[in-house]
Amino acid sequence: MVELPNYKGAVIIGLFLSHGGLSYASDNNNYPRLGFEQAFSKFFYVWLVYRVFSHYCYSFPRFRTRNYIQTSSVTFSTRSLPCLVEVFNAFYKDGEKVVP
Repeated sequence: MVELPNYKGAVIIGLFLSHGGLSYASDNNNYPRLGFEQAFSKFFYVWLVYRVFSHYCYSFPRFRTRNYIQTSSVTFSTRSLPCLVEVFNAFYKDGEKVVP
């Protein structure tokens, strides 16, 4: 898990163009994690993406509702991984996601 395979790196870049992103779980965490969320109607797409990253994840995708805007979605996140630091540094400047 120290090096990210080329195919998975390409999928992450594609996810950045939609609703994917990297974040640190806490200030004490040294490595970022990948998070991805889509509307519930896109469940099969989320499942496909999850299958690509499933061995990096600690749980199955979760159903999520937000009552204040009346929507539902499916989301998953990976564990915090050292192989994601390079990707995070390439696409995040001052804590903001930037597509170069």
